[in-house]
Amino acid sequence: MTERETSAGFHVGGETVQTYNDEHYKKLRERWGLGDDFLATFDFTKNMKGGGGKGGDLMGFTTDKLFIVKEVNPGDQKSLLKITEDYAQHLLDPHGSLLARFFLHFSRKGKDFLVMNNWMPPPRYDAVDSMEELGFDLKTNYNRFDLKGCADDKTLVALGEPVHAVHKRIFNVGMWCGDAL
Repeated sequence: MTERETSAGFHVGGETVQTYNDEHYKKLRERWGLGDDFLATFDFTKNMKGGGGKGGDLMGFTTDKLFIVKEVNPGDQKSLLKITEDYAQHLLDPHGSLLARFFLHFSRKGKDFLVMNNWMPPPRYDAVDSMEELGFDLKTNYNRFDLKGCADDKTLVALGEPVHAVHKRIFNVGMWCGDAL
């Protein structure tokens, strides 16, 4: 679908937002058992932070860490509006798919957002009172990745420190040839 089909009435964080192509995303929410209230308690002020991905757009996790809410840049917005119907059909195919599942595409206060599943939810350590009992401090001992399913996957944070972005492009000869040059 190349046109921007919008509808109002979906609630995210207590606010009514305008959705894009929701007749397709609704099918995906139904397929994976999500009600239209799955983001009712999302807190934009508390959860959204800049620099979540390489582009620096806002990104945040739901409290249960099962979903990611990501700001969509204008280029991605245009692409999403074009591919939504085909994307939804692909995910609903009985053979399945390993693509990330997008469940909602919406606009809030002049910005566009996408909600997707988090393929790598954090481990649950309910059996211990604190991370120190496990022998490490969670604030400094964790890694965060930006996984695209392509050669541009990268580590964003390692051991609590930001990692410099390396874009794996063919013209970055030194990266591919290493010390051979």
